[in-house]
Formats: sequence, structure tokens, C-alpha cells
Amino acid sequence: MSETATSQDAAPIVREVDGRTLPVPGVWTIDAGHSILAFECGHMALTRLRGWFTSFSGDFHIAEIPEESSVEVTIDADSIQMPNPAAVAGLTGENFLEVEKFKTLRFVTTRARHIDGALWQVTGDLTIKDTTREVVLDANFGGAVTLPPQVGGASKLGFEATTNFDRRDFGLDWNVPLAGGRLLVGNRVDLRLDVEAVLT
Repeated sequence: MSETATSQDAAPIVREVDGRTLPVPGVWTIDAGHSILAFECGHMALTRLRGWFTSFSGDFHIAEIPEESSVEVTIDADSIQMPNPAAVAGLTGENFLEVEKFKTLRFVTTRARHIDGALWQVTGDLTIKDTTREVVLDANFGGAVTLPPQVGGASKLGFEATTNFDRRDFGLDWNVPLAGGRLLVGNRVDLRLDVEAVLT
């Protein structure tokens, strides 16, 4: 049985549109307990700093016309987790996210475009602190499945998405110069989302 197959008694949760397999229209709410929103950036031009957010919410609004679909995600800024507590304190403090003043980060799509197969390009507005900039995500639809009753019976879809941006575009320009032209913190931030969402 394929990942997108359902039982004979279950309502379809995927459809074919112009040869593309897509979720059925409706609101699919992000299941944060089975999703990861991670980021990374350079550290001293030697290694990569990696972290993730543990608290976020949002919805996929899947439209009859797929290109009219949209996504909204809100992230609690103070939910950052990293292996190094000092790094967490630095990112949430006044030099970066200022989480006491700016409680959330937000992403809202402005358009979606099919590229090929399961690959889509999703453009939207990312708001960090008091600055909003356009970013483009490469998104891959992983399929959908209806779980059996013994594990809840929910209908779920999966998406993976990646993007990157220059943190200075959002006013996050604090840094420390090091010998040899290096910087303490890299300016490019890479984001990766591995998201499950439930049909509501």
C-alpha cells in the first residue's frame, strides 16, 4: 500500500489535478508535535550553529485551484532550543530577536507555483521583530495518509520546505569581527521545515 493510499471505507484525502497528486481542499492544521522547524548559520566561518523552535502553529489552506492555496505559520520567538544554553540566551536577547519585546515570528504566503512533480515554490512574507521581507521556499509534498482507528484515525499530510535569507535584511546585524576577516556569526540563515498537518 502506498503512503497516499487510504482504506476502502475512508474518504479520499488526495486528488489528481493535471497529473499532480495533491491533498484534498480544506484546512490542514500543523501538528507541531510531529513537525520540526529548524535553522542554522555559520559560526566563526568554521562550523555551523543549529537550533530549532519548539512552539509554533499554523494552517495549510488547500484550495480547489492548487495555486490559490496558502499557508500561515506563527512561531513563538522564545521557544528556541540549541545544544548550547549561552547561544540560546544570545539569540533571544537584545542583540538578536529581543523576545521580551517581539513575541512571535510569522510567515504568510503570497503565492504558490508548481515546479515539477511534488516540488512547489512558495513565496511569502516573513516577519522577524518589526521587519517583513519576502522569502521563497522550495517545498516538497510528501503525500497524505489516513491513520487507522487504533492510532487516532486522523488524516495527515506532509511537507518539507527549505529557504535561506540574510539576517541583516531583518535588522539582525550584530556581529564580532575576528582575525582573518572572519565573523563570529554567519549572516546567512538556512531554514528547514518538516511539517505534518491534520485535516480539520
